[in-house]
Amino acid sequence: MGLFSFLTRKKEITQPEKEKTVELPAVIPSPSTMTSLPLGKSSDYLKHAVGWVYSCVNAIANYIAAIPIHLYKRKPNGDVEEILNHELLDLLYKVNPFTTKFDHFWSTTQYLELAGEAPWFLQLEGGKPTALLLLRPDRLQIKHGKDQVIDHYKYKPDISKNPITIAKEELILLKYPDPENIFRGRGTLRAAVRSVDLETYSEEYNIEFFKNSARPDIILTTEKDITQSQADDLRAQWNKKYRGEGNKFKMAILTGGLKHEKLSLSQKDMDFLEQQRFTRDKILSIFGCPKSVVGISDDVNRANAEAGNYSFARWTIRPKIRRIIEQLNEFLVPFFGQDLFLDFEDPVPEDVELKYKRYENALKNGWMTINEVRELEGLEPIDGGDQPMLPMTLVPVGTPPEEGKKGIKPKYHKEFARIKPKGKSKKIELIDKTIKKLAKSIVLSNQDKPMTPEERWWRQQIKIADHFEALFISRLRSIFRRQEKEILKKMGVKKANIDVDAIKIDVKKEAEVFIEIFSPILRTLIREEGDRVLGSLGVGEGINITSSYVNNFLKTRTKKFSKMVNKTTNERIRKQLIEGLAEGEGMQKLGRRVNEVFKKAKRSRAVAIARSETMRATNFAAEQAYKQSGIVQGEQWLTEFDERTCPYCMEMNGKIVKLEENFFEKGDKFRPTGVETPLEIKYGNVPYPPLHTRCRCTTIPVLKEKAIKKDGKKAKK
Repeated sequence: MGLFSFLTRKKEITQPEKEKTVELPAVIPSPSTMTSLPLGKSSDYLKHAVGWVYSCVNAIANYIAAIPIHLYKRKPNGDVEEILNHELLDLLYKVNPFTTKFDHFWSTTQYLELAGEAPWFLQLEGGKPTALLLLRPDRLQIKHGKDQVIDHYKYKPDISKNPITIAKEELILLKYPDPENIFRGRGTLRAAVRSVDLETYSEEYNIEFFKNSARPDIILTTEKDITQSQADDLRAQWNKKYRGEGNKFKMAILTGGLKHEKLSLSQKDMDFLEQQRFTRDKILSIFGCPKSVVGISDDVNRANAEAGNYSFARWTIRPKIRRIIEQLNEFLVPFFGQDLFLDFEDPVPEDVELKYKRYENALKNGWMTINEVRELEGLEPIDGGDQPMLPMTLVPVGTPPEEGKKGIKPKYHKEFARIKPKGKSKKIELIDKTIKKLAKSIVLSNQDKPMTPEERWWRQQIKIADHFEALFISRLRSIFRRQEKEILKKMGVKKANIDVDAIKIDVKKEAEVFIEIFSPILRTLIREEGDRVLGSLGVGEGINITSSYVNNFLKTRTKKFSKMVNKTTNERIRKQLIEGLAEGEGMQKLGRRVNEVFKKAKRSRAVAIARSETMRATNFAAEQAYKQSGIVQGEQWLTEFDERTCPYCMEMNGKIVKLEENFFEKGDKFRPTGVETPLEIKYGNVPYPPLHTRCRCTTIPVLKEKAIKKDGKKAKK
């Protein structure tokens, strides 16, 4: 049944011929004896997403909707392989023509928290779901057969219309299990109903209190006898003069022997504030939401906020997303074949303090090396870091390095080594200038001061880029591990069988693999960064990731860096094998040479490649957003100054070009003041950063009302 025909059809569908089902044990109770849940009208539960209930449900839904979902396949040998492109992933990440993955899972979580049920209608074509639609749980009825299991469903698309019939194969009923009814669900809200009612009544009392002149009710008394007509007139005059929102705090003047007497307590005496706090905390506790998650800052500091967020992710979010994924594995995934299963990225944040204590223990007791720790953190290895350390002295085990051998050098020696001007005074002047730049960067990086708009822009972009950089590194390392196994397998076990020219990676084949793996990652990165830039510019629309510019960038750039990566790997393998054969080495030592090539690839090369390519895609996305916005006419180079900033990027900071121009053309040479060796632009034009490998620069937009200064602003060539 089609998705839209389901929304509009009026007649009941013809039920398919039922297959004989396995008889269930007699212990299953009759549906008529079970509690019909949600209790009363579940629409009442859906309407209760207000106040603290909304804060809790919204926090949970936002968290769950943002969790990435992955698809895996079990191989016959027991290995598990991640599937990056599949029709099931396409279905989950765009469930129908008008709903995104985030919105679908957000609404699903809302229904589960409020009503305990989230019915997914499946549009089936060729026996497979091609679209999903979330139905309202309060309009769904379960119809049981004679065997007491579900036979079909009745659903009202519109409350004024007659219900239509849905076959049980067309619907997946996600639910929080109800202990009183195995076929229906029970939402978290039901456990908090009494507290929610108490909060509602308290707020209604306060509203009525302020509507009724913000003072307690009173009675008027007199010793004289008055008629009913006089009493009615007195009441009407009193109400007209002293009751109502516009008459609060007026002075009452009583005549004719009238006296007044209080009958109720003041608002202060009833201590509503403390009662509402108690009710709030109880609602938060039932939903499993710490105060920090819903934006409460009183008695919340950084330490207990981090602890609360960790607890929220571990004990609230992870079980809920696990329940949803397991239900999808049971009822949705089988439509797409066997040996497939869905999983999710663990939402529980890493315990950084525990991790660092583990590293400290490992280094002090010698069961990990410095470079092993650096590899886990995605950092480059350092000289002398492959030796374990003694427990007390922290001195490398074995003989100290011979004098003159390469060791760890200060990070600033490269800047000074490049300074070779003629004339002693000129050299001193340039060294002094370099020292000031380095000192300034160190001071800026360590000062606790408010961020400038430029710093905030850079950090927002880097925050997005860092997430995808980590994913990029992970995928690259997986590729390098596979390639290492393939190369060692090609080498065989006998040296006589080695053909150096045949021991290499198939560059063309790997290009297809790289496109399949990295194009979706880069496309998602472009969408997130593009949307961020457009949002910062005040443009409400999202970036167009289906444009020919984006598709061409993804295809050509992925092919280009795939070719560069795999050609470099082949060159290094060939060099090591030729050297090893010339030394007469056996297969074991030749294998170690190959291991060393891939060891460096998985460490420093993976980090360098990932950083360069994610920053390139990030800045490409920013440039496309600038063009799409219609309010940007140029872009300005933005360098982040710290101890790692190179002199080339220092010199580029603040340079401006028009939106359609390049900072450099292929073949240009760039030499900053005081640097002897120029940077040659070899690989293509530079319309935006990066300028070199591991470059962390970005650009900021120059709006149309700001004129671009052509003279003195473009980089010297």
